[in-house]
Amino acid sequence: MHYRNTRILTAISFAVLWLAAAAHAQYVPTVVKVNIPFDFTVNNKAFPSGEYWFRCTPVRLDLRDSQAHIVVSLFPHPVESLENVAETKLQFSTDDSHALLRLWVREQRIGYELARPKALTALAKQHSRPPVQTGGGGNIP
Repeated sequence: MHYRNTRILTAISFAVLWLAAAAHAQYVPTVVKVNIPFDFTVNNKAFPSGEYWFRCTPVRLDLRDSQAHIVVSLFPHPVESLENVAETKLQFSTDDSHALLRLWVREQRIGYELARPKALTALAKQHSRPPVQTGGGGNIP
């Protein structure tokens, strides 16, 4: 009886692992190319203006430089729009650091919201200006 239960549990475990691997293999991350015309910050790290790539998965964003090196990995919060976004947009804070706040990917309803830096949160309580937006490219295969 014990041998039979062990075989059943082993078979179920393999089936669950196989299904998880198959589901993961079906997901294709979205890659977005953007040109940011000003110096900016992400997670309190400063970056110069230029061409960057975002590799977007449901739980992670990788920011890559123009040589495709990962410069920062992010674990954003999902935000939802009422309808699909017409074009890729980046939203930055309006203070001197231009901290990246949100990324909206073309033809998707779900966007990515980054945690606000603590200094930015204090500043936001003092000033309430709308965030700066810049357009980006589309999905690059």
